Amino acid sequence: MTSHHHLITQFLWPFYLPLYLPQLDTLFKRSLHKLALDLATAQQADAGTVAGIHQRWGDHLYGKGEYDAAMGQYLDTIGHLEPSYVIRRYIAAASCP
Repeated sequence: MTSHHHLITQFLWPFYLPLYLPQLDTLFKRSLHKLALDLATAQQADAGTVAGIHQRWGDHLYGKGEYDAAMGQYLDTIGHLEPSYVIRRYIAAASCP
């Protein structure tokens, strides 16, 4: 990458970032969380966006009863998602017969 290209990318980044967000929503609606994560990574999304994808993926897995897989996704949100969010979900799951 040339330095000129890098400067243009750096300048346009705040304007470019929202362009892939509708694509993420489409992928979420189709339960394609891995592709959403790959897209965000390829677009060099900020850590908060990536953590949000992991949270949504975790919520999706949790809703399907795949609690261990969901926990794996929630672990990737450490530093971005309140621990109480995850704790409340698992306490609720433990109290259901």
